[in-house]
Amino acid sequence: MKERYFSTFQLFLLTLFAVLIVVAKIALRLPLQLSGHSGVF
Repeated sequence: MKERYFSTFQLFLLTLFAVLIVVAKIALRLPLQLSGHSGVF
């Protein structure tokens, strides 16, 4: 049987980080009325 490239735990971490990046991009797109807040990302 062929070994899997990623373990289940690694796939979970990759999914978690992808979701966090998407949420961060959406949050930084909101008009927070702060100067330079979009430059944080």
